[in-house]
Amino acid sequence: MKTTRFLTAIACFTIPVIVTAQTTVNPSMKSYEAFFVANTQKLNLPEEERVALVNLNDPIEIMKQAEELEAKAQALRNQAKLILLEAVNLDKKSEIKKIVASEVSGKLCNEKFVLNKQNADSLINNNKTSAATATQIKNLINAASREIKIAQEMREEAYSWSTNGAKLGSLSNAEEKEFLALDKLDEAMALLTKSNRTVEPIRSDRNIRVDIGGAIAQQDHIRLKP
Repeated sequence: MKTTRFLTAIACFTIPVIVTAQTTVNPSMKSYEAFFVANTQKLNLPEEERVALVNLNDPIEIMKQAEELEAKAQALRNQAKLILLEAVNLDKKSEIKKIVASEVSGKLCNEKFVLNKQNADSLINNNKTSAATATQIKNLINAASREIKIAQEMREEAYSWSTNGAKLGSLSNAEEKEFLALDKLDEAMALLTKSNRTVEPIRSDRNIRVDIGGAIAQQDHIRLKP
């Protein structure tokens, strides 16, 4: 009888101990899980990644995915570098084309200038115009000659620059002077044709004008002879 009461007492003492031991583990685990979930909220991750962070248990696999994404990003960066290099190369080629176009424009302008000036000088020297008109024409021709000379100096300056961008800046200024010279010769020839109907002036053609003012400066060396 005493033995039965002793075993009953032992059982009553042991059961609370077991229950107590169990209750000291589970709350701790739940507390850490709550702490973990709460902190993932602070990371401001996308919904997909928040779910993965809570549910996945393989950091190696997640890191593998990260490395694959990094490799794809690097591949895209390498492609971007190649595309950028090609763009720079095309810009340089474009600048060279613009320089050639400007040289052709300058050549045509000078040819027109020389021919019209020869016609004007010949008509004035042959006294086929009045004295007042001749003076006005000579002033226009002299002004045109000054402009064309400045344009030639600007082209010479362009050849001395080391970059195509700088060359294009000087060539653009030279073109302005060349067309101004042709405009003045056009005025002179217009005065001549009023009293000399047989004169056939070669007027400046604005279609040969090229727009090179907006060229991008790049480091490149080229010298084009006029």
